[in-house]
Order: sequence, then C-alpha cells, then structure tokens
Amino acid sequence: MHKLIPMWSTSPLDQFIIRDLISIKADILNNTQISLTNIGLYLSITTTLVFMLYILGTNYNKVVPNKWSIGLESLYSTVYSIVINQINANKGQMFFPLISALFIYILINNLVGMVPYSFAPTSHFIL
Repeated sequence: MHKLIPMWSTSPLDQFIIRDLISIKADILNNTQISLTNIGLYLSITTTLVFMLYILGTNYNKVVPNKWSIGLESLYSTVYSIVINQINANKGQMFFPLISALFIYILINNLVGMVPYSFAPTSHFIL
C-alpha cells in the first residue's frame, strides 16, 4: 500500500512548524533579523482576502445590491444579533466593531487553513 504523504513531510505534525521563508539580517540596525515566516505569509494572505471581500461587497450606492453585498449584510446581521444577545443592547454596541472584525478575520483564517497542505495560523496559541 502506498501512503499519500508527500516526500517532504515526515510527520503529520510537520504542518504546525513555523519556518522562515525569507530572512534578512540587518547589520545597520544593531544586528536585527527581519524574517517572513509561514504564519506571517498566511496572515497576509488572509488580510488580502478580507480586503478583497469588502471591496467586492461594496455596493457603490446602487439601489439593487450584488451577491457579495447581500452576503456581507447577512454576516453583519448575524454577528450583530449574537453580540446583542450575549451582551446587553447598550453595552454590546460599543464592542461590536471589535468582535465583528475578529470574527471575520478568524473565519477567513480557518477557511484558508482548510485548504490541503496549507498552514492554519489559528492553530497556534501565539495568534
């Protein structure tokens, strides 16, 4: 029987290792090392996807909304109802922007992490 594990993977836990992708050692800045890791790459991919989602969902003052706009409005109302039901109606509105942004960012991170052979940034406690 042949295993479907790629050649570069020796363990199923290899997907959780944080690796340096690009590393620059800056001698000018007091030997500071600047590096891009796989967690940073996937977080920037997620940030790009969230911005693209909101750009696609922009309605541009049209009377008839597009599908992306309807999806974002339903996501907004779902998170809003959760916040209002869990926290009271007066105090819940104060924390709604923070909770909504965290919910959407973690949701997109988890969806990106479900792609096979990708990295799931939300699996690390440091996030």
